[in-house]
Amino acid sequence: MNKSYFFGILFLFCTFYGFSQTCSGFTLSSDVSSVCSGDPAIITLSDSESGYNYEIRIGTTVINTIPGDDDSISFTVNPTTTTTYNVIAIGCPAPFDTITINVIPPPSLALTSANATQTRCQNVAIANITYNVTDATGAFVSGLPAGV
Repeated sequence: MNKSYFFGILFLFCTFYGFSQTCSGFTLSSDVSSVCSGDPAIITLSDSESGYNYEIRIGTTVINTIPGDDDSISFTVNPTTTTTYNVIAIGCPAPFDTITINVIPPPSLALTSANATQTRCQNVAIANITYNVTDATGAFVSGLPAGV
């Protein structure tokens, strides 16, 4: 018997008698939608299937592969920039999903006025010193001399 006929008959037999895998879809969710740079985010894949490996990718770069177990499976990622992750079921033509984890930019402090270091004689006012704080809430200044 020709090998190609044998495998074709075996495939039909397995499909007819329910031995084939279903290759159903799945969805992704995350415990957070935004993180600080490098902090962990857990991406959960619902409804994995035994017999399939699930790859999490950034573009075409594979980050991790986890075998399905007929339950939810989780991937931990630590993005440093806003990143879209793709998860595919290896050997399945269609099931895939994407999820984006946003990275919150770190706060910044920038001098926007005169020189921050000034030398003045006693009882002569210094020029105003101004800083601009971005990407922060609840910012405050401490350690300044009394009256400043």
